[in-house]
Amino acid sequence: MSNLTPICFYHSITIVFLDDNASFLDAIQLDMSPQGGDRFRFFTNEHEAVETILSHQENLTGSVLNILDKNEIDLASDRKLPL
Repeated sequence: MSNLTPICFYHSITIVFLDDNASFLDAIQLDMSPQGGDRFRFFTNEHEAVETILSHQENLTGSVLNILDKNEIDLASDRKLPL
């Protein structure tokens, strides 16, 4: 039997709310922010929302491969886990 330890990945998320009604967003923010802290972002301007989203993108494939490489995981396609 193999003694494999699974690698867990956690990627925090930020939820973006976009609406042209600032009062509506304020009402949502009052309900959501105490539980979520900075996980929620609220926008009335679509250009600002898109700029924020684009500025926070990352190369997830590169990040995952970097983690796998640091943990010396064999990515060979011909490998099978023992049953």
